[in-house]
Amino acid sequence: MCVSGFSLVEESARRGNEEVEKEILDREVFKASANDSRSATYAREGSRVVYVRAFLKPVLYWTDAGNVEPTNTVTVILDNTRPSVAIVNPPDGRALQDGVTFIISAIDAGSGVSSLNFSIREANGGEGTHVGFEDLSATYNVTTGKWTLFFDTLQLPDGYYVVLVKAKDNLGNIGSITVPYSIRNWAVIELLPASDTNKAGRTMPVKFALRVAAEVDPDQPFVYNEELGVEIYATDNPAEILQESYFGDTAKDYRISSVLYITNFKTSKSPTEYTVAIYRDNFDVGSFTFETTK
Repeated sequence: MCVSGFSLVEESARRGNEEVEKEILDREVFKASANDSRSATYAREGSRVVYVRAFLKPVLYWTDAGNVEPTNTVTVILDNTRPSVAIVNPPDGRALQDGVTFIISAIDAGSGVSSLNFSIREANGGEGTHVGFEDLSATYNVTTGKWTLFFDTLQLPDGYYVVLVKAKDNLGNIGSITVPYSIRNWAVIELLPASDTNKAGRTMPVKFALRVAAEVDPDQPFVYNEELGVEIYATDNPAEILQESYFGDTAKDYRISSVLYITNFKTSKSPTEYTVAIYRDNFDVGSFTFETTK
């Protein structure tokens, strides 16, 4: 005896077994012939029992006679829905410092969530630019039912970022969210001589130090960064940028000497209060002011 296929409805009808045919149709069983693979589409998701009955035919006789084995069943999960993903902590848009634990809720009522990954990227208006932290695996907390990931933000420079979270269920469906954050670990420390020695009309060195904020690290280690922009303008006229400095070796560029950022600035002949603003891309790192006198 050999299995000639799974075309149960066709064979049953040929034999006049209307009862078996009706049983198969009622249970949404689909037909497949020998050495054939078919897929069935169901409108409803959830747990289903599939009924399988093979029609057996004698090898030596090409007749319609045959035997039908008892019905076998197997339970399958029908799930075409992506997991639902939501941020629990920290709230989106927050400025992050030091170490932070991300907490995520991921729910899949069909086959269940099998894994959850984080990718931390620099913001670019979409899903972000890769910065070396892709597909970080989160851990499932059986007590809370949430997924968690600890991340040390000191591994990245201050700036705007997005966290892309992807949850995969046991059948391969993927749900995702993209959450915006900023990282702010740096503090600008003003290092200038006393304001009464800043004579108006002179070219003077504008100096500052960039260090990790004391609340993150009490030792405040120096931060070396060549991606900064330094803008100087009169405090009462921020729309007019008097000087822009970038890392380099020209007179108006900034340089890094030991633990100081230094740029040269030609002051106005009139006593003025100036603001020095430090940026990384479009991220405001910090600012300070100084004055000139007669």
